[in-house]
Amino acid sequence: IIVLGYSMVKHLDENRLSNKHNVKVHFFRGSTTVNMQDHAKQYIEGKPDILGIHCGVNDFPNKINTFKQVKKLIKVVKENNENTEIFVSGVIHRYDDEEYNDKIDALNEKLEKYCKNNNIYFVNNANINRKGISKDNIHLNYSGNGVLARNFLDLFNSLD
Repeated sequence: IIVLGYSMVKHLDENRLSNKHNVKVHFFRGSTTVNMQDHAKQYIEGKPDILGIHCGVNDFPNKINTFKQVKKLIKVVKENNENTEIFVSGVIHRYDDEEYNDKIDALNEKLEKYCKNNNIYFVNNANINRKGISKDNIHLNYSGNGVLARNFLDLFNSLD
């Protein structure tokens, strides 16, 4: 299992994310879904069994259409290896500018529906609330990292 993300995933302990699978986490500080497409190429070419995408929160200040870019990234993965299973990790609220959160909720609903209709796993991170966010109002604190890890662990351990 390969997990690609931005700084939100940098503190995840690969060794504790699954009892059944070898998990590798790769993060790219400050990445948007547009940048993630470039970063993902080397990992896609390795034809992983499962590839996860955790990005989106950095898109909002940059006015990027996250939904369109995630679909584009999924298409690239499938074109390179139709057997790679994919999961999309829901965008986590940010509290530096709370006007984004309604948009994040709408995006997550759209992503979850798209995933369901296309046999893609969706990790719902709505259980990460303000208490899981650090003082910078964007990144996860220790508690938030624990919740995100549990969300991934639950998915990974449900896979055969």
